[in-house]
Amino acid sequence: MYSFSGTFQLEVVINIKEKWSVIFQPEYTRWFQSIYKKGDEIKLYPYSYNFNMGVRYKF
Repeated sequence: MYSFSGTFQLEVVINIKEKWSVIFQPEYTRWFQSIYKKGDEIKLYPYSYNFNMGVRYKF
């Protein structure tokens, strides 16, 4: 089995006040893989999308 992957992530930060901010992180991951089982190819989902959101407070 061979597996390679690449990830692209973008971080967007919106400052609300001096110490508070809101974070949005869309992410795309792509896997390049080759899996064989007795000559039959196994199909997998080679990509994923994630979206992270959070609140940040700086101490």
